[in-house]
Amino acid sequence: MEDKIIYYQSYEHYPCLPKEIEEEIVQFTEHYIAQDTPIPIAYNGYDNKNEKSLSYVNPKKILKKSGTIGFILLPQNIIDNIINYYTNLDHPLKEKRYYCVQVALGADHIPPHVDNVEERGPGLLYLIKAGGPNVRTIWYKIKDEFKHLQIAYNKGIPYERLIVMENHHLKERTWNWMNFSEPHSVENQESLRIAVYPNDDDPITTYNRAMKYIGQ
Repeated sequence: MEDKIIYYQSYEHYPCLPKEIEEEIVQFTEHYIAQDTPIPIAYNGYDNKNEKSLSYVNPKKILKKSGTIGFILLPQNIIDNIINYYTNLDHPLKEKRYYCVQVALGADHIPPHVDNVEERGPGLLYLIKAGGPNVRTIWYKIKDEFKHLQIAYNKGIPYERLIVMENHHLKERTWNWMNFSEPHSVENQESLRIAVYPNDDDPITTYNRAMKYIGQ
């Protein structure tokens, strides 16, 4: 008997961020994007080179445009505000050293993909802007006939190779525990999606690890 995989849990019992801190994060993020500053991308497209990859798609195949996911380290003053807030509450989140903004943008969906565990395993994500009223985060399992293929971390996986396991609407202003190590996608996105990701590692090291796996 296989162990049951936990894909998602709402952490509504965790205190939400004060609105003034959320507004600081949104303003910083929107300004950052408006300046056309390069965003470190942690997901971007399918694999069109390795035919033994679960993510392989023939480069001649025309696909619907997909979005990208990127991470931006928050300024130290905002990180300090977050840490101080949770320190005053004596909450475990006070122990996190770094807080990044995760953005999803560029299209109405982020295809199914698996995050590399060296870069980001299962963990917390705080959603500030969902990106629309009907956005869904969906988890999948790989169909048996495709399990022999190599997983290309941070690359899209064709939907026809997967079975839907769970489908969730994440609430804004809520902490969520998410299994980033299982195939997951974002669907029905209409606008910029902004979330906060707490990280224990130096974000530069994390970013360099990610680049190794997406070929940048």
